[in-house]
Amino acid sequence: MENDAKPPEETTALPSEQFTHHSESVVGNRETYGPPGFRGLFSSPYVVLCAVFSALGGLLFGYDQGVVSVILVMPQFLDRFDRVSSHASGSGFWKGLLTAMIELGALIGALNQGWIADKYSRKKSITIAVAIFIVGSILQTSAADYAMLTVARLIGGLGIGMLSMVAPLYISEISPPEIRGINALIYYSPSLFQTMGLDYDMQLIMSGVLNILQLLGVTTSLYTMDEFGRRTLLLWGSALMAISHIVIAVLVGRFGDSWPTHRSEGWISVAFLFVYMIAFGASWGPVPWAMPAEIAPSSLRAKVLAIATSSNWLFNFIIGLITPPLVQNTGYGAYAFFAVFCLLSFGWTFFFVPETAGRTLEQMDHVFKDSTSEQEELRRQAIENDLIRGGRALAARNTE
Repeated sequence: MENDAKPPEETTALPSEQFTHHSESVVGNRETYGPPGFRGLFSSPYVVLCAVFSALGGLLFGYDQGVVSVILVMPQFLDRFDRVSSHASGSGFWKGLLTAMIELGALIGALNQGWIADKYSRKKSITIAVAIFIVGSILQTSAADYAMLTVARLIGGLGIGMLSMVAPLYISEISPPEIRGINALIYYSPSLFQTMGLDYDMQLIMSGVLNILQLLGVTTSLYTMDEFGRRTLLLWGSALMAISHIVIAVLVGRFGDSWPTHRSEGWISVAFLFVYMIAFGASWGPVPWAMPAEIAPSSLRAKVLAIATSSNWLFNFIIGLITPPLVQNTGYGAYAFFAVFCLLSFGWTFFFVPETAGRTLEQMDHVFKDSTSEQEELRRQAIENDLIRGGRALAARNTE
């Protein structure tokens, strides 16, 4: 009987058992990177450094916003590119076209970055985008006339759009869930301050203050996006932005022709523009960049984010194009126009936007009542099972 005893089975790991199976239990029981919100931001230095470098695209776009708003009213610039001067025929359109070309380029760049990121990898696509932006920056700096400057801004926009798409994608894929647009006002803030009765020097000073307030608002989102949730921020942001625009529209409509005798009303308008900027920076500034990247299934994430980002740039292009003539021809009408869309954004968020804070990328199906990721999981498990069976069959043949 002893001779009939079977030898003990070898314990050598099969090839299919040498990798981690990405089952739901792994996701649900994973070790967190640290506490949620702002406290957990620096718990993973690698994630932070990767996010900082990949987010340079936002820095580039923000820099362009801050610079162009001041340049558009500088006497030296207007003397060189007199087509956008307020004294030139159709200056509102030409100013809007010059400014909006960067959004048009960003639209094209973001729309094409989806397949580039999938084909060449996230890292290489970031490098390509940076190279294109550098070329655009050189051409803008050396622009000799309006046409060259406009084309150069289009090229620079290509790089910005590509970065604006792939940076949130990359950050969402490397960041744990615990820590994961307005352009009309930023671009044309000196012109808008002029409608409130401020002189040239004060227009530039207030434009700088406006950009600083936006930065402060965005900084708060490091804590509030996870502490209070995306949906709550969007709702409060829409409400405060709508109220600000309504107040400004009323004041500009009533006192726009007599600011020298209504200085206090002018400064109230300025104050509400500041309220708007803080509210935007804390809500609709950062949240729409974070949400598209965290709600899409992994197989479609790059393409979904490309569509979301390009649509954002499309509307930025439209707003950048129509704002100068809108301000010139309607005055308070521009603020009423923006107020309507702020109210629409409130309704959209209230009825259609669920809360996604704290959810892993794999859990979004439950939030949106979708089964796409579940179907992908079943297909993945079927492939893994085939590999396991094949590995075991191979091991059985080797032991015979």
